[in-house]
Parts: sequence; C-alpha cells; structure tokens
Amino acid sequence: MKKLTLFFIFFSLAFASFSQERETGVIAGNVMDENKKALQGATVLLVDIQDTTKRQLLQAGKDGDFLFEKLAFGYYRLQFSNIGLQN
Repeated sequence: MKKLTLFFIFFSLAFASFSQERETGVIAGNVMDENKKALQGATVLLVDIQDTTKRQLLQAGKDGDFLFEKLAFGYYRLQFSNIGLQN
C-alpha cells in the first residue's frame, strides 16, 4: 500500500510539471490620428521596461491595426511614429 501511494504521488507531480505552460500575453490596437482616421503603415515600437534591449518593431496594417503576440507578462512601452506626425 505504501508503494502504491508513493507511485501516485510521484505520478501526480510528474503530470503537474508537464501540464504547466509558460503563459504569454498579447498587445493589440489601432493607430489613429486626432481625427480618428487610421494611420496605415505607422511604425509601432514595443520596448520592455525592465530590459530595454528587448524590442519589437512592426508596421500597422491597412486599418492601422497592430498585434504583438507571445509576450511574457510584464510592463512595456509603446511608441508610435508616422511621417509628418510627432512620436
């Protein structure tokens, strides 16, 4: 009986360790000007606050949409830029 109990405890611990995934987050949005017009092709820069060497850069889509996926949970700074407009 003691061996059977130890087996179930070991099996439970092994199963729990495999079932834990690294959680990731998403940041999504739309870039618009002051007239609420979508800014197609605007540059979006994502910077990790704690490690500023971790950066991701992309261009907004047709409707000004952007999506950063598979991000570790934490604090980030977004910077938007477009020709003829201030950051």
